[in-house]
Amino acid sequence: MGAETAEPGVAARITPVVADMANLSHRGHVRARNEDFCRIDAAQGLTIVADGVGGHGDGQWASEKAVALVAAILSGKRPTAALRQGARETIIADALQVSNDAMMAENASTGTPSGCTIAGVWGGGSAGDVTAFNVGDSPIFHLSGGHLRKVSRDHSLFQLWVDGGRTGKEPSKRMIVQAMGISEPLTPYLASFAVHPGDTILLCTDGLIGALTLDQIRALLLRAGSAQEACELLIQSALCGPAADNLTVSVTRY
Repeated sequence: MGAETAEPGVAARITPVVADMANLSHRGHVRARNEDFCRIDAAQGLTIVADGVGGHGDGQWASEKAVALVAAILSGKRPTAALRQGARETIIADALQVSNDAMMAENASTGTPSGCTIAGVWGGGSAGDVTAFNVGDSPIFHLSGGHLRKVSRDHSLFQLWVDGGRTGKEPSKRMIVQAMGISEPLTPYLASFAVHPGDTILLCTDGLIGALTLDQIRALLLRAGSAQEACELLIQSALCGPAADNLTVSVTRY
């Protein structure tokens, strides 16, 4: 992110420096419909993906609703609102909670609980600084210097089992313990970190992780010449296998 110099006491205007952003989604080979949803707001350096929770009402409605609600709140914030340390994370946490409350209220009125995971990255802060956020198990990766690292944290029984020292029987990796529209109180995971020219951020739904290894994902991101090409390579490679789940990717290259 690049900032213009301002007079003392006057907030600087932040101009997001996002070189390239793209997303792509596919229902896969097995599912009857696509319950993933994604959105990009390049002006804010904002990208969000969501994945409808299986077995809970209308996952497609939930993923579209969650993304729309959170994006509307964050896109309505001037980037200068996130200049103070920690303010951006507070803004995001509040946006997620407000959106979750709205979804739960609508679920209560229909009597059909519908939920989704959500993951996003917002770059409306100081130069080179972004914040990743997630609820559920849709992962976020940061590729920098050829090294791919996960910057999100799964809200899953498997992660709780790992945190607890791997005691007892290993639980399913697909069982989540937090979801938008279903969980109250909501405890999102947030992490702020620096990005540099040449870095790439990948958001995806768990269908991609079930189809490709992390080494394959890293190689494809390094091979791609653009964010759009990266999305296409990832989806095409995943479709070479069973692709039993919906597939959604969002790539930002700095």
